[in-house]
Amino acid sequence: MKKQDNVLWLLFRALWLPGVIFLVNLLLDSLSQIYVRYPWLDIPMHLIGGAAIGYTGFVFLRYLKKVPYIHTFTWLMDFAMIIMWAAFIAVWWEGYELFLDTFLGRYTQPSVRDTVSDLYLGMIGAGISAVALISRGKTKITKCV
Repeated sequence: MKKQDNVLWLLFRALWLPGVIFLVNLLLDSLSQIYVRYPWLDIPMHLIGGAAIGYTGFVFLRYLKKVPYIHTFTWLMDFAMIIMWAAFIAVWWEGYELFLDTFLGRYTQPSVRDTVSDLYLGMIGAGISAVALISRGKTKITKCV
């Protein structure tokens, strides 16, 4: 069995970047409460997190197209699927923040406006990474997946 066909290898390839972003976010928030001192830092973190999730969507989509579980006809469909993946994950992320606020007494969602802007920032970040990855065509990423 090739390394590229191994499901565990696929999961590692797809999830390492969001995992690193999550750990950095957790460390920054837990150790220094940096988002309380610098609330504007929430904006680039959601963009970066969205870009990482866009990368994950790209890797999964390439795998699904290779296996052939799914077929998209144009790059625009690939782009839309990556954005939908990011929107799905962003909603779950905001649910995680709601859990932190409700049950652990954190202050991660000061307003509905903040929550909705976080959702859109995640999708914008995913869109940026999707355009970058799709426009590169056949890269090392697509060869490894």
